[in-house]
Amino acid sequence: MLGLVEHGQVIQFCFTRKVFGYRLAQVNAFLVDGLLIDTGPSTMSREMIKACKQLRLEQIVNTHHHEDHIGNNAVLQREFSLPIRAHRDALPAIRQPRENLQLNPYQRLLWGWPTMAKARRIGSHIRTPSHFFRVLPTPGHSPDHICLYEEKQGWLFAGDLLCTGSPRGFQPIWDQKLLLDSLRKVANLDLSVIFCASSGLVPDPKRLIQRRITYWQNRLAEQAREIDIKPQIGVKY
Repeated sequence: MLGLVEHGQVIQFCFTRKVFGYRLAQVNAFLVDGLLIDTGPSTMSREMIKACKQLRLEQIVNTHHHEDHIGNNAVLQREFSLPIRAHRDALPAIRQPRENLQLNPYQRLLWGWPTMAKARRIGSHIRTPSHFFRVLPTPGHSPDHICLYEEKQGWLFAGDLLCTGSPRGFQPIWDQKLLLDSLRKVANLDLSVIFCASSGLVPDPKRLIQRRITYWQNRLAEQAREIDIKPQIGVKY
């Protein structure tokens, strides 16, 4: 199911997967001034194309390479001739997803396989007719993760930076120390709102960022304690 929500200049695309009426997962993409930030999963490509035909699209940026964020790259590029930009480490998965993504059965069920799209390496900023976005490398959730920051408006398009768990959370693929560093980086920005791929609109960004920092600090501290008390095999006392 695809729903659209307007937040002033920003349109939120809400992609929701339900089974037997139960919501299993949701991911969000955003459109602002012709810039589409992420494209959602391929399982909802028909709804996405239909919705976008009523809107102005000029370019696409992917916050990272995961299948629920790049899934409609190819169909949108084919339909609207859109340029796609992403971190250089995301390009292999965008260009050849079957060769560069490893999807578990639940990922294929929820979001499907992306198809091949053309993409270029993103620079230090992105311009639209009315806005200037700084590109912020924010690794942790994935090595290629980026955020877009519009300083005049105080907007942060955060991708999955603020996630603490997801279906993918069953895999130990997040670099928690890098993620904590990335959160501390954005905590210093002058923010009015965050547009989050998991939570949608976040009107109190500083509070949520601090909660996430505390969450990951606690996780790392717990892991350190577990290592300290783990029995050392072969050591005699």
